[in-house]
Amino acid sequence: MGVCYSISKAQLEDAMEGISWIIEVMIFGGIIWLLTRLSVKPTSRDWAGLVRKPDDAIDTKEHIIRRAHAVYNAEVKKRYNERLLKQDYLESDQNKIDQANNFVTSCRLDTALLFVWERTHYWVDSSRYQTKWKTPIDVTDLDGSSKGTSKIGSWIEFRPDGERLYSIRLDDPRPHGIDLGYFDSSITLSVDGEIVLCISVTTDSLSEWSSWGFTGVKSLKVGPWVEGFVALYAQLLSIGESEVDDRNAAQLRDQAARIDLGNLDGRR
Repeated sequence: MGVCYSISKAQLEDAMEGISWIIEVMIFGGIIWLLTRLSVKPTSRDWAGLVRKPDDAIDTKEHIIRRAHAVYNAEVKKRYNERLLKQDYLESDQNKIDQANNFVTSCRLDTALLFVWERTHYWVDSSRYQTKWKTPIDVTDLDGSSKGTSKIGSWIEFRPDGERLYSIRLDDPRPHGIDLGYFDSSITLSVDGEIVLCISVTTDSLSEWSSWGFTGVKSLKVGPWVEGFVALYAQLLSIGESEVDDRNAAQLRDQAARIDLGNLDGRR
């Protein structure tokens, strides 16, 4: 037992000496590294927080670089401050546009204007070239052109019996960027010679059921004309639905008339 104990103690002492030597080496190495770092002088390209070289200690190239950075940063700051000053006005204008879009869609004016245009723009040509053709509602002052020109596009003008004079114009379509088949345009409504509504529209001409779709309000003047125009839209919509119902009913009656069930239907 005595021998085993004396050997373990000796080994422990050797191990402690080795650890002490390692610690001393690490401390010495740390001191050398610290002294090396302290001896390095900061330059104008060192990380933020270090002292930059004074102007008289840098070369011409560094002078040019510093001035270029200063000019750029000054312009960026100026532009940022200008945008802050304009921000309130931009927000006010955007809110106004949003309210206009919401008003037009809430009143169904977007749908009404597109529907009335689709139902009326051919009236002039039909009245000119079809002798027995009549407009679905009584109108006067009917005029317009579905041919369109590079100046005013296609337009229709009419006055429902005893009402205001409505004029609707579709501007010549323009290709929509790189989207093949898409076209942009605008439709303008005038009431008694005054422009009251203009909306931007788009369509996919490659679609089998292509039609113009509302994309936003370009101009708007709210007034009593709103109720009258929506009423016109509802009237034309009702007439169109009645025509479809009558046509379907006529087809149904014609089909039934060609069928003879004998006594199967209980009739004699």
